[in-house]
Amino acid sequence: MANGEERFLISQTVKEDILTNPVDLTLQFPDHLLHSIFSCLNFHDLRHVRLVCKKWHRNTPSHLALNFNESVFREKNPTTYSENEYWNSIRFSLDASKNKLINAEKRALRVQFNDCGDLHDIMKLLDGNDFHEVYLKIESFRSCCYYSYLPYIFQSKCLTILHLTNCELEKHVLLCGEEIIPSLQELKLEGVTLSEEILSKFISKCPNIRELSLMFCWGISFIVLTKLDHLKKLYVYLSYFHSFTNIQVVAPSLQVFHFVLRSYESRGVPVNMDIRSCKMLREFHLDCWKFPNGLDPDNFSSDFPHLETLLMGPCQTEKPIKISGSSLRKWILSFPQLYECSRRSIDSSPNLSSFQYMGSTFQPYLAPPSELLENNNNIVLVPKVHEIMNRAWFHKLRSHLENFSNYNTTLDLCVREETRSCGHPKGKPSGRAPTQPLHHIKHLMVDMKKLKYQQEYLMGYIIDNLLWMSHPNTLTLSIPASFSPTALVSFPFMC
Repeated sequence: MANGEERFLISQTVKEDILTNPVDLTLQFPDHLLHSIFSCLNFHDLRHVRLVCKKWHRNTPSHLALNFNESVFREKNPTTYSENEYWNSIRFSLDASKNKLINAEKRALRVQFNDCGDLHDIMKLLDGNDFHEVYLKIESFRSCCYYSYLPYIFQSKCLTILHLTNCELEKHVLLCGEEIIPSLQELKLEGVTLSEEILSKFISKCPNIRELSLMFCWGISFIVLTKLDHLKKLYVYLSYFHSFTNIQVVAPSLQVFHFVLRSYESRGVPVNMDIRSCKMLREFHLDCWKFPNGLDPDNFSSDFPHLETLLMGPCQTEKPIKISGSSLRKWILSFPQLYECSRRSIDSSPNLSSFQYMGSTFQPYLAPPSELLENNNNIVLVPKVHEIMNRAWFHKLRSHLENFSNYNTTLDLCVREETRSCGHPKGKPSGRAPTQPLHHIKHLMVDMKKLKYQQEYLMGYIIDNLLWMSHPNTLTLSIPASFSPTALVSFPFMC
């Protein structure tokens, strides 16, 4: 987004009449069925499920989690003695909890290291202790390798969730042997360094995986995922300084796909994307600079006939993308003047209940909204401090809001942090000007938590200008705790 431009988010949502039934139908389920359902939940969800009611608590599977955080345990200047003490604490906890581990129906292990010191010895403890969930994280990345404990992971008989953070996976371990993890259903690699070959080999060892997250991994310029018949969710987030060329996914059961690529190196070159086999896709987040090659703008809806939620941004393309279909319910566009979105797309989606537009400039053809979206409007602006120092900015905002004069609107202003000194506002108003207010703005929300202590004077200026253009029913303020209580006294509506 170019500097000096305000950011608009216009959201229209349809209120749906939902018949609520106060009777909890799960209370009629037999105990064994509830227990079977809860057994599919992860450890985090189990901790909440057991608190719902006595029947749920009684049928929650027994579970045990072991959490070890070296940054909390170890001294600021670690010695050999303190490192051994941390190692001994883990070993003692496992030995003391052995009977509980054997009897627990759900077992989780969460270990966080400062570095890779005793990684090999500590991960030996996975041998003979089958965990359902394993979360391993190295706080400071120093070319650490998890290769020493991967064999123990592959030998697991019940591992369903595996999260690895800040590590390096090496070829000679993953490419040798035919071990697989048939029980693994969720895999998350965050900050992991690996090659394309290692990634494909690793995923091939997890034939029943249902959820895969690749978060800011290093060393890969393309992704090829094939023969994933059970994959339901795929999240790919690439770093801002990442050179990425193409992605191919063959997963006929895929329902959720998030792809985020905002690197500056890829700003002028579209990525190649082949997801033609993902016909069951229901939620698609496509956040990249250019619309990918391999996706057809003219037949986008027919390629994904079951799509319900679509987020696109910026996705620059030379011609409009035709979005329509009876299944689409939520549509989010996020881009700064990149392509024209036809209003015909909104009108040709009869079940569309939520539409959002985010951009650096307001598009007049998006307002007034479709008759399908006439109940509520949420408008969010995220300007920098220097952008609102001149009252002309508020005049421009008011002219945009006039397009929504027939609708119930919520205006949310979130002031961004400013590093430079802006001085005092230009054209500081002495009370509100005698301009006809916009009565359709029913709710006003102002977030000024980013303002510094020296910018208290801006609170009165911002509020006074907003009340000059609207008479909301409710006003919500968020200000820093460091601001003096007397700053609110100067507001006209409090006098």
